[in-house]
Amino acid sequence: MRKVLAVVIPWGLACGGATVEPGTPEPPAPLVETAAPVETAAPVEAPAGDWVSVAVEEALAWEIMPGTSGDPEPGRAEALRKFFTEHPEYQDADKRSALAEHACGLGTEATHEYLTKPPPKKPLEVEVKDEQWKVFIAHADTHCTSDDWSWYTSEANQAAAARGAVTDYGNAENDVVVVKRNGVEVARAPLTGQGWLALKAGAEPKDLGYDPMFEEPITSYFGPVPP
Repeated sequence: MRKVLAVVIPWGLACGGATVEPGTPEPPAPLVETAAPVETAAPVEAPAGDWVSVAVEEALAWEIMPGTSGDPEPGRAEALRKFFTEHPEYQDADKRSALAEHACGLGTEATHEYLTKPPPKKPLEVEVKDEQWKVFIAHADTHCTSDDWSWYTSEANQAAAARGAVTDYGNAENDVVVVKRNGVEVARAPLTGQGWLALKAGAEPKDLGYDPMFEEPITSYFGPVPP
């Protein structure tokens, strides 16, 4: 009987590749290059203690009338930064809060002038014609009010006028209202704070406060709308 010689062919050679000896570690996987991560710029924050940046943001907000919205004028932030840089006294937050009381009506720079050199107070003079005169005064001791105040004051003025009252407005520069008839003073009353003041012939002035439900107090003082 003829003997058969068995020949073992390595698997790698049979597949047409290089011969891999038993126990030889596999070659490392080829290195695949990846793109470097894109670096994003970190948010720019105001340096610690940069009170001017804080003041500018506050001013941009307080120059908008409460109850309304809107974008600042182009270049407004730069103008405010210049103003605060030139006025380091406003590093004091309490002093800045004083600006907020008038800025939505005057602007920040004009408010500074108003507070630094306040104009003298003057009376609000109202002329009436009727012997049984009636007067309705809305008044505020700041130049900055609100959208609600404007809306309800307009409505209250109409309600008072419908009852025969002369209407007028006292601003922050008025400290008293003087009612005149034919050039002669017939009544006067102080204007303090913010609210509505009612006056009429033969009666004491009455502070009606500020109340969106204005029909009842106005009717109580002036009476109902004439038929």
